[in-house]
Amino acid sequence: MPRFFFDLSDNEDVYHDARGVMLHDAESTKDRALEIIRRLLAKPPPPDWWVLPRRQRPPASADQN
Repeated sequence: MPRFFFDLSDNEDVYHDARGVMLHDAESTKDRALEIIRRLLAKPPPPDWWVLPRRQRPPASADQN
């Protein structure tokens, strides 16, 4: 199962998700992103404070020694 990372950005700094979360597929990331957004909206920051990009760690290369 792939591990996805949800980084936050305030349009200047990027706060990297160090742990990530195991999800079945890219489609599942939408549900996870909505869950994160719901939590953030419970205590809203200034309107333009955050952006929620998503990324997937690239697979480890067999050529790495």
